[in-house]
This record gives sequence, C-alpha cells and structure tokens, in this order.
Amino acid sequence: MDIEGTYTLQGSPEDVWHCLMNPQVLRLTVPGIERIEQVDKHTYNVALRVEHTPFVGTYKGRVTIVEQQYPYHYRIAFEGEGHQHVPGVNGDGEQNGISGTGSIHLNGRDGHIVIAYRGTLALRKADPLWSSAVIKGGLKLFIQQFFTALNDYLHTRAQEVTTEEIVGATVLKRAGGNIVVLPSLSAQSPEPARLSALQMVVHWLGLGDGDPEQERLWATRFQRVGIISALLVLIWIGTRLPGRK
Repeated sequence: MDIEGTYTLQGSPEDVWHCLMNPQVLRLTVPGIERIEQVDKHTYNVALRVEHTPFVGTYKGRVTIVEQQYPYHYRIAFEGEGHQHVPGVNGDGEQNGISGTGSIHLNGRDGHIVIAYRGTLALRKADPLWSSAVIKGGLKLFIQQFFTALNDYLHTRAQEVTTEEIVGATVLKRAGGNIVVLPSLSAQSPEPARLSALQMVVHWLGLGDGDPEQERLWATRFQRVGIISALLVLIWIGTRLPGRK
C-alpha cells in the first residue's frame, strides 16, 4: 500500500531536520509514542500505542535510517509486530506483522518548510473489515497529528526568550536573531569617588547654577570622556570665567 502527501511547517530546513532526528523531540510529537531508544547511529527501537481506527492497538518494532542527505532528504525502513484490537473481541488483540519504507524531502520556501513524504506499508494479515481507503485515511490522520505536533513544538520554541547579562547589556535571544537592550544613561553609575570630586569642581565653577542634579549631570558627562580630558576642559573653562569676589 502506497501513501504520499505534503505538510508545511514554520522554520528552517536545519531546525526541522534536527527535530526529526532528535529522539527527545519525537517523544513529544509522535502520537502514542511510549518508547524510543537508539540502538546504533542509524537504528531505533520504538513502541507505540495507537488509539484511532483502523490501527487501534500496540506496536513494537525497529526503524532504520537507510539514506540521508542533510538537511533535505532521508529514507527509512521499519518492521515490527503489533497487537491490533479487533472490534467486539476482548483481550490483547490479534497479532499482526507490519513493515514498510518511507522518505522525507524538505524544501524551504519564504521562511516555511514544505515536507513531502512518501511511503509504503505492508501488513502480514489484512483485515477484511477495512478497505484500503480506510487504512490510508488512518495513516494520513496519524501523519497529520505528528506534523501538527511538530509544528506546535517549533512555534513554541521560536517564542521562547532567554536573557543574558553581558557587560551591562541584556541580550534577548530569539529564533530570528538576538536583540541587545542597552541600559539607560541614568542607569550607568560612575565611580563614586571620581564623580564626587568632579561634582565639587563643577560646583566651584558654577556650571550647574547651584542645582545639585545639574551638577551631577555635568560631572557624569565629564566622567564619560575621561578624567584627564575632563580636568583639561574644566581648567579651560575656569580661565574664562569671571574671577570670584
């Protein structure tokens, strides 16, 4: 039985690829996943519990990545056993073998990723109660649920904002790029000792007209251009002020 389709996600090919290859992300996005463990570099053991018709039951098997071209294409093969629930029958269900192959192609378009998937599925014993159309519909529903969960995961991760304090600035980390928020000028505090000395000189020269806030602003400005430069400027200003009586 053959199946194919497409799905559009937000993100880059690299982001989507890493999610598809990350067991922790797959545990959050594959419907009914109960276990996924890496056997070797390209092989995983998986266990699923499927809740929708016609695949209601539990499945265990092995998935192998047989071909990959980062970050745009990979192909898998899978095989396993399942206990399918038969309507009207109690117990663990009827055991059935399952195998197949699948391929994924990622294509970037205007900040979105179009995923084209294609696969084949073979059941050891086909249930006569279900037509091929019903089985294909069940498979497409399963795949749709997976890609919807993956899209939600990518969207949530893109909205996460972390902050980092570096050299007095705050860095907001976002998927589209970092935003650096600089502190306001009033939040930068010069050395108290130097600022106090400069304020005394500023007050003596009358630059702030006796207003402590204006004197502090003058001292802060001089502090930023450097103590030596500030003193030279102050001396130059002092030579041009009328003498005190």
